[in-house]
Amino acid sequence: MAVEKALAQPYDPGPDSAGSLAIPAESNRFVSWASKVTELKRGLKNIALPDSGYASAGEADYALGAAMTNSVVSLGDGGSITLRFTRAIRNGDGADFAVFENGFGDEFLELATVEVSSDGQHFVAFPAVSLTPTNQQVWSFGTLNPRNLHNLAGKYRLGFGTPFDLDELKNEAGLDVNHIQFVRIRDVVGSIKPEYATLDSKGNAINDPWPTTFPTGGFDLDAVGVIHEETGSLAVYPTMVLQGETFELHGLEEGNEFLIANMNGQQQGRFVYQAGQSFPARFPRGWLILQSGSGRNRKSTKLLVQ
Repeated sequence: MAVEKALAQPYDPGPDSAGSLAIPAESNRFVSWASKVTELKRGLKNIALPDSGYASAGEADYALGAAMTNSVVSLGDGGSITLRFTRAIRNGDGADFAVFENGFGDEFLELATVEVSSDGQHFVAFPAVSLTPTNQQVWSFGTLNPRNLHNLAGKYRLGFGTPFDLDELKNEAGLDVNHIQFVRIRDVVGSIKPEYATLDSKGNAINDPWPTTFPTGGFDLDAVGVIHEETGSLAVYPTMVLQGETFELHGLEEGNEFLIANMNGQQQGRFVYQAGQSFPARFPRGWLILQSGSGRNRKSTKLLVQ
């Protein structure tokens, strides 16, 4: 369904206006930043012109570290970049992370959708909404009203991050909102032509500046800042499995050893933790204790095998 007129403009405004949710890059709310790029897929400069070549500005690593400290990496039409974090992001009070773009004005904006994953395989997108009218294309250097935009990265100008709250995704199957290891930023193809358009969560085309037939075309990612990250406690996910199914451990450093014992203290296994690894529950049914370290450094949690 096309949006012909944005009546209410219900979302928050740009950074300098009352009620804005924009988070400045220098905010002390940020505890860490993306630390690794696991995948970069550049899009074409113009998706309607197969021979236009791919966006090429910036290096993948420019998306790492704090905002406003590197340059940016341009994604091109529909391009994407997937980032990993030293400590997983968790669902805390309010916004849990923020995405920074390099828009040079409060209304000259380039947009992207945002997806998250606990395991790097199953990604869930935040429900983006665009109320920008679609009866006329926003051309290459056109403008957008941030009050028409929700859950779209790039909503604010350079130096201000768009916040995302994992609580919105807490009921999504296959996603542990207290253990988000990956964030994927996917450029919005701003064309309103049905064959190219990126749709929001309501099925509306997301109208943003298009075409951008330049090496810097598409969304220009500056950084992803973490507001809430996992603590050092040990956690298992899921907490209940059938025999033979797999489980994951969270809260250990790469190479840490952990033990599994039954409730009588009888050891059932000894393992070395590798990030992203799943472990098969080939144990007798019942409650198990998973433990790493000793003394004051001891961490433990429980797993039910059925």
